[in-house]
Amino acid sequence: MESSDLKKTEEIRSYLREEYGYFDLIQILKEKGISQKVLEKEETKKLIESAQEVVNQIQHEREMLKNEIKIFLEGRINRLEQRIRALNEPPFLIGVYVRPLDQEGMHEIFDYLNYRIIAYMIDDIEVNKGDKIRYKFIESKDGGKFVISDLHPGIVDTTLGEIIKIEGKYATVRFDTYHEMMLDIGDFVDSENEYLKAGATVTLFGNSKDWEILDIKLNVKYGDDLLLVKKPKVKREDIGGLDEAILEIDQAVGSALSYDFIKEKVQKLKIERTKGIMLYGPPGCGKTLIARFAASISSRNFINVDKELRSKWFGETQQNIEELFKYAEEKAPSVLFFDEFDSLVPERETGSEAARLENPIVNKFLQLLDGLEEMGDVIVIIATNRPDIIDQAILRPGRIDKHIRIGRPDTKEAGEKILDIYLKSDQLIPHINEVQKYGSVKKFADALKETILTELYEKNRMCNIEKLGLINVPIKETISGAMIKNIVIKTKKYYINRLDKYAKLIDVISNIYHNKLYIEKNCEVLFNNIIKECFEVSKELGDTAVMVLNEINKELVFCKSEKIEECILLQKIEEYIDQNEGMLIEDAIRAIDDDCGVIQR
Repeated sequence: MESSDLKKTEEIRSYLREEYGYFDLIQILKEKGISQKVLEKEETKKLIESAQEVVNQIQHEREMLKNEIKIFLEGRINRLEQRIRALNEPPFLIGVYVRPLDQEGMHEIFDYLNYRIIAYMIDDIEVNKGDKIRYKFIESKDGGKFVISDLHPGIVDTTLGEIIKIEGKYATVRFDTYHEMMLDIGDFVDSENEYLKAGATVTLFGNSKDWEILDIKLNVKYGDDLLLVKKPKVKREDIGGLDEAILEIDQAVGSALSYDFIKEKVQKLKIERTKGIMLYGPPGCGKTLIARFAASISSRNFINVDKELRSKWFGETQQNIEELFKYAEEKAPSVLFFDEFDSLVPERETGSEAARLENPIVNKFLQLLDGLEEMGDVIVIIATNRPDIIDQAILRPGRIDKHIRIGRPDTKEAGEKILDIYLKSDQLIPHINEVQKYGSVKKFADALKETILTELYEKNRMCNIEKLGLINVPIKETISGAMIKNIVIKTKKYYINRLDKYAKLIDVISNIYHNKLYIEKNCEVLFNNIIKECFEVSKELGDTAVMVLNEINKELVFCKSEKIEECILLQKIEEYIDQNEGMLIEDAIRAIDDDCGVIQR
């Protein structure tokens, strides 16, 4: 190739590089020396057009790639800029939020040394009293200021105290056993805190010379309405299938020990009274009921610790437990009952960090158990599904040393005793067909009981309820008194649910009479319009209206042309319900299938 041609080619390449957005093949071919005459030939035109389409597509794709590269580079540059700025920003400090101040944007916080300072909030952050925050110092011409940046995930260190007295917007608070300090309670006075009174428990944060009240809670000893059941009335016949447990609890705390001459003999024999009882076994089998029975037969007040004792604040759980024991002493003779005890006082010797943190709780409970003799006539009963994870020191002789198993009603005899409590004939409304079939309501009750017992104990039923994690589990491994009770309740509810459509029909009729629609017409016109209104609500309700009103029409055959009063019509509907609805044996089978899974034969 001649030097002039090489020069021309380089010029073309330079042109393409500089003018990337324009790429005309005809112009390039002319610059390469192709004559206009050749370019105008039909064959050449077709060839150039085909090539130009390919070039245009390549151009388009290159332009897109160019934009993507630009966006990518801009993103990298922005991130680099952010990192450089972050490296040069002042460091974050950690403090605790106290409250907003009257001046807009200003807030009071405890700094990292637990001293009060003023900080500004530029961004709108949702923050509450006692929340840990990040803040920093930003320099400015006037010297600079502290600015709250965001929340910190940590938990504030706190201590507990007790309000001794209140004077206006200040309260004297005692903490660390003997230390007292006057603290501002203005926030709680303004919000009319219901627990703000002498004796209330307060949660504090701050330093040894400057404390802030985070929260005020009800002191347990003031909570009669929350905890106390005065001498509950639970009879032996209210408990089914737990004869052995009843006997053991009777021997431990029974009425025999309330007689002075028996007490004297016990004291002479140097036999220590039962101080603590553990009821253990699967859930729903009657542990709480047995505990209430223990209080009932020994004429004791029953203190049911069903509220959440565990607290995230250090030391508060131990204080709650101590207050409960004091409360039980005040209400003696009493039973102090802890349900789900394993979640409150777990075993200590697992080696985990969580277990080590629980040591103070276990130690406090042991200390209080050892002091029960001095407290007076208080019996502690604990209930658990997992006795294996309760600290063994609690279960030693002299503490919680009476252990009673509350087992499943896994025999037909046990199940029958439970059903005798919940299937009383005067509490059943059988379908009229069922009464005719069995002869009486009592015989229907017997048949219903036998059906439930057969389904549960004689049909080798295997539970398959995925939501409970039960897959092919034998019924004897899952059955409980609560389950049997629930089957009876569901059986009754199926009947009540069938009455819902009649309630809706009565609503339609009441609305028609209230608005005085069609009531001046005869029965036939009125009934037709009732049916029409019901179908507008739903097809099911319309079908119900047709069925009920057609039956009532048969009784009114001689007075269809007359009007009917609302009370008479509603009475007729009630009579229809009594004749056509009621509890069915099949309802019990359906309830068992729902609660226990379908039988796998």
